[in-house]
Amino acid sequence: MAMLSKVFDLAIKKDYCEENPVGKVEWPHQPNRRERFITEEEESKIFKSLSGRYERLRPVFLLALYSGLRRGEIFALQWRDVDFEKKNLRLRAETTKTSKGRNVPLIEPAFSILAKLKKSVDGEPHEKVFPFGASRACALFREILDHLGLIDVGLHVLRHTFATRGMRAGIHPLVMKDILGHSTIDMTAYYSHTGREDLLREAKKLEKSV
Repeated sequence: MAMLSKVFDLAIKKDYCEENPVGKVEWPHQPNRRERFITEEEESKIFKSLSGRYERLRPVFLLALYSGLRRGEIFALQWRDVDFEKKNLRLRAETTKTSKGRNVPLIEPAFSILAKLKKSVDGEPHEKVFPFGASRACALFREILDHLGLIDVGLHVLRHTFATRGMRAGIHPLVMKDILGHSTIDMTAYYSHTGREDLLREAKKLEKSV
């Protein structure tokens, strides 16, 4: 239905029709929350596999995992968007899902590997940081994951992992909301309980023998 709706949106822009009939149809409820996040052990295995023909994926992997950027935001990055002095990424409005610009902190190890990449290329301001594109990168990344038996992991799971780790580390939800570019705080609050083993431990305090 989403694809069909897009087709009609394009048709409207090209004056083939005047309205999108998909908008009149009630969409079936489809939960899109993903419980999956990668462990530190899985992170280590993936990183060690990013060598040889896969080595150029290292900055992509670390940026997704340590900045929480969406796939489209990662591959739209230009060198002018990377502020090494302030350790900051400036996402332009036209490159984000919400069409709103935002600043994202550039932390280790993403900072160091991007700095290393910058030294190895000309890195003109308007050049893309990752010129090989999302489709090629995802295909190569998929090969790595299949080899490791991680069939349920992708770039979005890396973003999910960043959000989960951030909330578990105690970063305020409003701060995480701004970093992730969520439109509502409810989207961010979801990560406050994902993957938290301490929930059971805390709940056990209410246990009693009967």
